[in-house]
Amino acid sequence: MKRLKNQHLWMPAIAVLATVLMLLCSCSDDMVTGSKVRTDNVAEAVFTFDGAVSKFANYRTFDEKMAACQIPEDLLKKLPTERLVQLCAQHPLNAICYAYDNPMTGAKYIMAHFNGFQELKSRSDAAEKLVDFYSGIDYAHVQSEPYAITLKDRNGNTYSNSGISFVELILASGEISQLTNATEAAKLTAAVDDKFEQKAANPSVFSAVSLRSSLMVRANIALESGRLNGEQAKAVSSFYECGGSLDRMGEVSRILFTGK
Repeated sequence: MKRLKNQHLWMPAIAVLATVLMLLCSCSDDMVTGSKVRTDNVAEAVFTFDGAVSKFANYRTFDEKMAACQIPEDLLKKLPTERLVQLCAQHPLNAICYAYDNPMTGAKYIMAHFNGFQELKSRSDAAEKLVDFYSGIDYAHVQSEPYAITLKDRNGNTYSNSGISFVELILASGEISQLTNATEAAKLTAAVDDKFEQKAANPSVFSAVSLRSSLMVRANIALESGRLNGEQAKAVSSFYECGGSLDRMGEVSRILFTGK
């Protein structure tokens, strides 16, 4: 990960840091495991969570809901990697991450119990497709009223803000080993810096909690790079291990964006 050295990179970083500190201060139609699958053409097999969600009221436990959101095994291997990434962003239970004191704990629970993520993790192009998907998310143009925050990708598909935050937690989790590759790490650094600045530029919509998931990605990249000095690594690691302490966002932002 390259630190911001040139003046034209320093100015946005300082502006972002100032904003952070301000925020801190103030399938056929057949039902398979409860989800819809249309396989009119195997090469274009479609899976959605619609069927599972429609039956959530009939389930008594969270585990039953998780089980209903699994992708049928005979379809799992046929789905392209891009679609697996989208399904992670669309998982109807991904907002549960924020019911945990440490959102990463919740994210890892979903990752461990969703076969779509386990399949994604096994794909050799997982890192490439995750970074490409995340790079295409537009935080600059957002639908926030009268509905919950809705984001679009470069193809015009819509996602909830919590869904994209879940993708950020995947990117920050260390579960996708290929993200440590220098090429993918550089692409991800550029993408997350862009998303962080887009969020920071719109504080009336994106709170410090939303900024936190982006900062978790940046923190993991920095820790994996081994380029932080002892005190910096200690501060960033402490922030990361607790799932992104809001109290330490200002300090960690300064370290990650200015190197100080």
